[in-house]
Amino acid sequence: MRKLLLTLFTFFLIFSCNQERNNENDNSDFATYGLLTEELYTLNVLLKEQIINELDNGYLEDNDLHHIYDSLTTEYVALLDITSEALLNKVDVETPTDYSGDFSNPKYINDYFFDGQTYNSKAIQFIKNTNTYRTELLKLVENENLASKIEFILQTHDPEMRNGEKVKYLNYYYKDMPLIGVIAYINHKKSSILELELEYLKNLKIKPAANNTYSK
Repeated sequence: MRKLLLTLFTFFLIFSCNQERNNENDNSDFATYGLLTEELYTLNVLLKEQIINELDNGYLEDNDLHHIYDSLTTEYVALLDITSEALLNKVDVETPTDYSGDFSNPKYINDYFFDGQTYNSKAIQFIKNTNTYRTELLKLVENENLASKIEFILQTHDPEMRNGEKVKYLNYYYKDMPLIGVIAYINHKKSSILELELEYLKNLKIKPAANNTYSK
């Protein structure tokens, strides 16, 4: 259920942010993004704690695959954190929970990833890091369903619109988006990534038990 809600949230967020481009700003909408950001932040803390417990429980296979996966994920989540912090450091507000004003301004994400209509060096490196992370995870994953989820969540292809026109990946998800919407989306991405790791660890725990059953 949690994964379904997060997936629905993503579509809601992208749709709502695009609607904001064509309508006057509504502070209540930005406050909603703020509340979602705070809830996702708490969720991510809990997911990280759960991952630590899984890594320490001693039931995983006697190899380093889970440590490699965890190291890759930790590094990529740190990249997302750096992106969020760099954006938030640009904001000048008296009250951190006031999500109107600068928090509703799309210029911060535009300046961070774009030079006008083209990608800047940060954007190119961000996509490269995402592609590398996805590729390295897929080398470790044997479960086809999990591999498909990783491909979907970490895809960087250019989405195709209904009219057949393709939009560049970062333009579609980030360009002209209000800052608080971007921060919420990044936090959602982190939640999805951490849940993927939990699923991977679960698969590693199940595999030895299945092998033992067949060996009898």
